[in-house]
Amino acid sequence: MHTPGPWNVKDEIIRTTIVASDGKAVAMALLPKRGVDEARANAVLIATAPELLEILKDLLTDYEHTCDVLGPLEGLYESPEQEALFARVRAVIAKAIVDSEAEQRIAQ
Repeated sequence: MHTPGPWNVKDEIIRTTIVASDGKAVAMALLPKRGVDEARANAVLIATAPELLEILKDLLTDYEHTCDVLGPLEGLYESPEQEALFARVRAVIAKAIVDSEAEQRIAQ
């Protein structure tokens, strides 16, 4: 299980830190060789990870529900392109969940 969001960005002199709502550091984006702007952009992207994961889960749930309801309409809602896209959504959700569960087992 990952650290619950929201995560925020805290700019410091030699790094940008991503902090959880409890104020504890979750990750750091170091500045050397990357520059301040790129390090901050990386930190902002990392800080949005919990929210992005929840949005993807909600989107997938809504899509699957809609397909279940419209299923009798012979695939009117589903297309190969949509299925490919949602296969990618499922894969990235599984990757995020599996990676965080593995990290939790290692920490115990």
